[in-house]
Amino acid sequence: MTPFCQLVGCRLPVQQAAMTRVATPALAAAVSEAGGLGMLAIGRQSLRTVQHHVDDVLARTSRPVGAG
Repeated sequence: MTPFCQLVGCRLPVQQAAMTRVATPALAAAVSEAGGLGMLAIGRQSLRTVQHHVDDVLARTSRPVGAG
């Protein structure tokens, strides 16, 4: 296990980029389920939208997910 994996709690040393309009809750959850660190893009979104996306990704996976 790599230091990155130990730090974030994933199995594989892969982090998905938090790209606007691409890093959706479905993609972040899929990457996390596959063993990497899925990322949500939250840059210029409203708090309400961010909360909705976080709730959505948490309903899809219990594995670690980040936001950027």
